[in-house]
Amino acid sequence: MNKSCSFSYGPLRIETERVIAHIKGDLPGPRVVFIAAIHGNEPSGIIALQEVLARLESRHIKGEILALIGNMSALESGRRFMDRDLNRLWTEERISKLTRKELNGEMNWAESAEQVELLSHMKEFMNGDQETYFIDLHTTSGESMPFMSVSDTAANRGFVKKFNIPAVLGIEEYIEGPLLNYASAKGHVSVAFEAGQHSSPNAVRNHRCFVKQVLAELDMTQAISWNALDEGLDENLFKVVHREVVSPEREFAMKPGFENFQTIKKGEVLAQDVHGEIVSEHDGRIFMPLYQKEGTDGFFIIK
Repeated sequence: MNKSCSFSYGPLRIETERVIAHIKGDLPGPRVVFIAAIHGNEPSGIIALQEVLARLESRHIKGEILALIGNMSALESGRRFMDRDLNRLWTEERISKLTRKELNGEMNWAESAEQVELLSHMKEFMNGDQETYFIDLHTTSGESMPFMSVSDTAANRGFVKKFNIPAVLGIEEYIEGPLLNYASAKGHVSVAFEAGQHSSPNAVRNHRCFVKQVLAELDMTQAISWNALDEGLDENLFKVVHREVVSPEREFAMKPGFENFQTIKKGEVLAQDVHGEIVSEHDGRIFMPLYQKEGTDGFFIIK
């Protein structure tokens, strides 16, 4: 079933279906699954996929491309999620219970229905032994340069080194249930690409360029030249060393003005909650500071 919905993007109201595109190339090659808007307030990846993939035909492609929308109910409402963050529900235990309809009250969550539909579309790609890549397109609540986030596996490291874009490793050690951790555990290369702040005019352009670059690096289309934004960082690989977990009762608030990858010092005030100031326990860089109401990740620190 190809469910449809509409969503707002700037002044436009756009109609779309869950399957943005499914292209089987005339020549053999790898398979790529793109996922956009697994968080419903991050629609720019949808626009980029529509623009890029509409121009491709099977004769232009080696392999197979599947492009999906993640959380359609949240997308239509312009929210990160409806009942639970869909990008925190991808554990083997939960999926096993979900497929057997043994989640009791959780079966009524909007995200459970979204997950069932996504699994039906991705099952062949997730469980097969063919060379498969999962690319999850995101944006951030705070201002940010483009970057990648991956589980720390040899296959993921090898893939992200193909791009002139910073990559953050090891986030799976701090959060449970992202879709890409589930795909990585099944042996697939799995990369999240963050294109900038949710409403930034550059987000669609950065997503569009990254999608083209992925297809070019995998030799699925004619090579497309693109140099990612380079802010002069000394290294392109970073490791997560701290996650600040937040909840509504903490009344967490970031200190204004932080941007992704900004250098911070041990002892620097980063945020506050009902208990007072929250200071950094490390010298490093701040990663994904929370400047929106929804979410349980206040910030990360990377080195």
